[in-house]
Amino acid sequence: ISAHLETLQAKDDEHRTKLEDLKYQLLGDLEALQEDQRAHHTVKLEEQTAAHRTELDTALEAERSHRRDALELALQVVQDQHAHHSQKLQDKDAEFSRFEEELLQHRQAL
Repeated sequence: ISAHLETLQAKDDEHRTKLEDLKYQLLGDLEALQEDQRAHHTVKLEEQTAAHRTELDTALEAERSHRRDALELALQVVQDQHAHHSQKLQDKDAEFSRFEEELLQHRQAL
């Protein structure tokens, strides 16, 4: 009976050792899996960040282009107004010159 108990005890110790080895192997596999998941999530985040950055860059460039177009249009309006006012001044100047000439002619006629 004693030999039988010793055999059972030895088998029990052997099973316990195998279970502990299996436990550590599973823990190692779990850690490796978690590390793979972290790496995958990191890559995904980097890809999403790059995509968002590209979208932002595109939106910023569109906004810059829109502002540039608006500024160019505003400049054109100011230039057109300046040209219009210059033309009006020239017209008034010509009208004043004609008036002066008519006045001079009236004075000479008197």
